[in-house]
Amino acid sequence: MTVKSTLIQALTSAPMNRLMGGLRNQCLPVFMLHRMQDKPLGVSGHNPDTLRAALAYVRQQNYHPISLRTLIEHLREGTPLPTRAVAFTMDDGFYDQAEIAIPIFQEFQVPVTVFIATGLPDNEWWSWDYKLEYLIMSRMKGGQKLHIGSQAWQLENTNKNTRRACLRSVRSFIKGQDGTGHDDYVDDISQQLGCDLPPLPPPAYRAISWSQARALESQGVEFGPHSHRHNILQAQSLTDAEREIRHSWSRLKAELKHPLPVFCYPTGRTGVDFGPREMAIAQHIGLRAAFSADAGYIDLGPDAKNNLFALRRFAFPEKLNDFRQYCSWLERFKEQRYVF
Repeated sequence: MTVKSTLIQALTSAPMNRLMGGLRNQCLPVFMLHRMQDKPLGVSGHNPDTLRAALAYVRQQNYHPISLRTLIEHLREGTPLPTRAVAFTMDDGFYDQAEIAIPIFQEFQVPVTVFIATGLPDNEWWSWDYKLEYLIMSRMKGGQKLHIGSQAWQLENTNKNTRRACLRSVRSFIKGQDGTGHDDYVDDISQQLGCDLPPLPPPAYRAISWSQARALESQGVEFGPHSHRHNILQAQSLTDAEREIRHSWSRLKAELKHPLPVFCYPTGRTGVDFGPREMAIAQHIGLRAAFSADAGYIDLGPDAKNNLFALRRFAFPEKLNDFRQYCSWLERFKEQRYVF
């Protein structure tokens, strides 16, 4: 164990949490998960053992997991919350979230909200960023080059880490381009690699089905809208952005009994992937709040300054010690620029 790990464990111990409880009670962490690791299908993601250990820690340390519905009711109407509350979300709506992650949440009786990009269970499409992942992680050969304009990438070897680094670089570049041509970039890459993209997702990218969602909803899991085609909304026209948000909410209402009227922006960087226009659309169509992917706490103190349509979340960490830090008072202490 490193010195840093030992220090974090000491600072997040039960006595320290009691001592610093006043600071912790003025904030609430919402954790954001994406895909779960599924080795037989080659899916990289959160380790199920890490998730299980994190939820066990929540229960052992007497944190209070709450649903997003409870959180939004508090933020809008002032309904009471338990002390030391935490909340959990998952984005996109892939099969592994339903079949691997949710049973773990249920094992520990921890509520979770899944934000679904509704084009996935509708079998209409799969997202450009996951198409790109499929191409680079499983179809690109060692030594092959990709070109987008004046930019070029070469896969030096087929090591998974090398592929992952190439994927991150290409994806970041495409996200930074103006306009709505993300699918066009991916189609061009597919041609450069000499392989056709399947029209529907391969098994590793299949979606949660609507029947699965309905069954899970009856067991306490909630579902919210995450757009229809998972495009970057700020890059789209007003008409297209509104259609994405409105259609995803309509599909959830058509398929589920009690969908959560809370939106989750694709990619979710404030001012980059969404802005005032998208926040206004979500509010106009009757949604009660929306989540970004920007890191940070929900404010609960008397001077709370949350933007209800740009609420923040923490990416679920790979290391349990980091999770302990976000759950406790410690990350809030650092966030407020105290010396650590």
